[in-house]
Parts: sequence; C-alpha cells; structure tokens
Amino acid sequence: NASAVDVAHAICAFRFLISLDLSGCDDLHDRALSTIGVGLPTLQVLSMQGCRDVSDVGIGALLERCTSLRSLDLGWCDVS
Repeated sequence: NASAVDVAHAICAFRFLISLDLSGCDDLHDRALSTIGVGLPTLQVLSMQGCRDVSDVGIGALLERCTSLRSLDLGWCDVS
C-alpha cells in the first residue's frame, strides 16, 4: 500500500499541475501537504474535502509554499 507521502511524491512529478482534487483521501496528513507544497509551487486550485487528518500546521506549510493558490476547499476537514 502506498502511503500519503508516497502519493504526494508521485503527484509532484507533475510540477506544473495547477488543479488537484484530493477529496476523501483518508490518509492525507500534514507531512504529505508539506511535500505537495514543495513539489507543486504553481498549484492554483486544491480540494481536500473530508481529509480529516490534516491540521492547521499542514495547511500553513502548504500555503507558505503554494503562493499561487486561489481556491482551497477544506469542507469537512477538522481545521480552524
């Protein structure tokens, strides 16, 4: 089974990806968000509905790196 970080590394192979939907990824957590932030600096749209294992720390790390992000869907996530 691939971990969330393994999947994040695979996604980052598409460095110029601008839209990504990770809704319902139960295993997505802060470390994976940090990897995505580093690997996808041009990301503009990200949906993470229902990803309950991410925290404010992971979201902060993502936002620091993905400065082009215009839309972030955190529906049903346990963040403040």
